[in-house]
Amino acid sequence: MTRGSTTALYSSSLVSSLEQKRSPRDLWELPKIPQWKSDRVVGKAYLVDQEALKNGSHHYASLLGTKLRGLSLSEGITRYKFTVQTSYIDLQCSLEKASDLEFGDYFFQGMPTPYTPSQYTFGYVAGIRTPISWKEWKILDDPPPLQLVYMPVLGSDLAALNCTMQTVWIETEIHCGPSPAARSCYAYRQRRMEIGTSSNRLPRLMIKSLGALRQVLAYWREASGVSSVNKASATDNYIRGELHPYAGQNSKTLSDLDPEMFSAGVSRRMTTAFNTFWDATLDPLRHTDMISSTLDGNSTAYEDEFNAQPFMNSTLGTMTVEHEVYHASPLWVAILLTTTLFLQILAILGLVLEVLIVGPEILGYASSLTRDSPYVPRSNIGSALGGPERARALGDIRLQLVDVRPNEDIGYLAVCAVPPKAVDEITEGSTETRDAEIVSEQVFLRKLDSKRLYR
Repeated sequence: MTRGSTTALYSSSLVSSLEQKRSPRDLWELPKIPQWKSDRVVGKAYLVDQEALKNGSHHYASLLGTKLRGLSLSEGITRYKFTVQTSYIDLQCSLEKASDLEFGDYFFQGMPTPYTPSQYTFGYVAGIRTPISWKEWKILDDPPPLQLVYMPVLGSDLAALNCTMQTVWIETEIHCGPSPAARSCYAYRQRRMEIGTSSNRLPRLMIKSLGALRQVLAYWREASGVSSVNKASATDNYIRGELHPYAGQNSKTLSDLDPEMFSAGVSRRMTTAFNTFWDATLDPLRHTDMISSTLDGNSTAYEDEFNAQPFMNSTLGTMTVEHEVYHASPLWVAILLTTTLFLQILAILGLVLEVLIVGPEILGYASSLTRDSPYVPRSNIGSALGGPERARALGDIRLQLVDVRPNEDIGYLAVCAVPPKAVDEITEGSTETRDAEIVSEQVFLRKLDSKRLYR
C-alpha cells in the first residue's frame, strides 16, 4: 500500500539516530540536499558547510536523499562530479494564536470533515490557507504566498504554526568517491537558481489538486506512527527539537515555544519535516532500491490520479578513475639500463665462446692441471706446491688443451706447454711439435675435433 510505504520511509527517517539525521546521506546512501540560507546571494555558488551540518547548526531540506541512477557500483577508485537541480518548499513560520488566524471557507475546502471548535480538545490540524480563491490563485503569474497552518491541538489553549510557503530551486554540485563511488556521494557546492517563475508558485505535483493536497497533509501526523492520547507525535517532537522523537514525550502546546527560536530552529526543522514527508509520498515503493547503475527513462512518481509525471532529470558530469603508477629515479633507471645492457653483451659473448670453444670447460686454476704432467716438463717445480705457488713458478709459460694421442680411435685430452721456440709442421689433420729443450722425444699433437671422442 502507498500509505504503508510512505509511513515506512517517513518514520524510519525520524527514528534514525541524530548522527544519521545529520549525515550527508540518508539511510539508503542517497545524498541529501542542504537548505539554502536566506542571507546568501541568489545565483552565487557557495561551498556546503559540512561541519555546520554535522553539528546541527545547518539543516537539510529533507531527510530523504536525491535518487541517482547511472553510477558504477564497483569498488574501484572512482570519483564522480556532477550537478543536480532540485527544489524544496521553504517554510518561514511564526507562532500565532488560533483565534487570531482567519481560516475562512478556503481553508476547509476539500477537507473530508470541516473542523469546529468543539473538535479541538484532542486532534490535529494541518492545511493550506489561501488568501484568495484557489482558482484565482492558480491563474496568477505572481500569486500571493500560500500558508501552511500546523496545529497540534490540546485543550482550549490553541496555538498554531503559520508558515509561508515558497519554492526554492537549488543547483547542487555532487561529489562521489573515492570508494565505493556510488555510495559515498555528498553535496559539495550550491547555488540558488532563478527559473523565471515566482517562488510563491509551488511544484505542479503539489498544486494539481488542492483537495488531494489537503488530504495528504491530513495524513502527515499519522505517517510518523499512531500516537497515544496525551502523547506528542514524533513529528511534533522533531519540530520542537527533541533529540529522540519517539521517546513518548507528553503533548505540549506550541505556545510553550520561544518565539525567538523560529528563524533559527523551528522553521528549519519544520521545513525538513514537511519536505521529508512530501518526498516520501512521491515514490514510496522505489526509493529504497538505492542507487542503480542503469538509467531508467520511464521513472515516474507513484502513478495515481494525484501525482503522475516523470520526475527524474538527466545531468552531465565527469568520472575520474585512478590507476596506480610508479615513479622511479632517473639515476637508478639509467644504472639499471646500463647494467642490463652490459649483462646482455656478456651473455652474447658467452654464447659466441660456447660456439668457438671445442674442449670441455675447465674450472679452477689451470696451473693445477700441470702437476705431474709429462707434457709440461718443468724439473724445478715440485709437485707439492699449491695452485697459487705453482702459478708463480710457471711464470709466463703458455698452455694449450690438445689431443696427445691423435693416432688412436679415442683421443686423450691433456694440457700441454707451448714451447716459445717451437717449430710447427702442419700436416693434413695433425700438427707435429718438436722442442729439443723441452721434449726428449717427438710428441704428435692434434687439434680438437667436435666429432671425435675424447677421454
